[in-house]
Amino acid sequence: AKLCDGVDEYTLQRIKLSLEAFLTDLLAFRQESEFHSSKNEKWNEEYALALDFLKQNIDKSLTLEDMARECKMSVSKLKLMFRWNYGGGPLSCFLELKIDEAKKLIQNGNMNFSEIASALGFNSLHYFSRAFKKITGISPSVYKNSIIK
Repeated sequence: AKLCDGVDEYTLQRIKLSLEAFLTDLLAFRQESEFHSSKNEKWNEEYALALDFLKQNIDKSLTLEDMARECKMSVSKLKLMFRWNYGGGPLSCFLELKIDEAKKLIQNGNMNFSEIASALGFNSLHYFSRAFKKITGISPSVYKNSIIK
C-alpha cells in the first residue's frame, strides 16, 4: 500500500502546501539566525574596541559624546551596545573600570587618594570617594585599611 492510498487529491495538495510553507519558514529562520549571529559578532568586536578605548583613557573624564565619536558610532548605538554586553550604560562601565584601577593603585600603596583621584580623571577627591563608595559599598580609606590587615 502506498502512503497516499485512500487520500483524496485535495488533502494531498494541502499537505504539500503546508510542507512547503514549513520548509520556507525554516529556511527563513536559519537565514535570520545567521544574520543575527554575524551582527552579534560585529557588535562584540565593536564592544571590545570600545572597552579597550575606555581602558586606554582611564585617566580622562569622558562624556558619552566623546566615547561615541572616538568609537565611530552614535550615542544611541553605544548605549544600546553596552546595555546588551555589559548590562548597563557606558558611563557606568567606565566608572567601574576607574574604580577597579583605583583599587589596584590603593593596593600598590605608592599614591595617596588625591593623587589617585587625579590620575584617574576625577575632578575632586570628594567625587572620587563618592564614586568609590557607590561602586564598592565602602570608602577608599576603609578599603585601604581592609587590605593592610
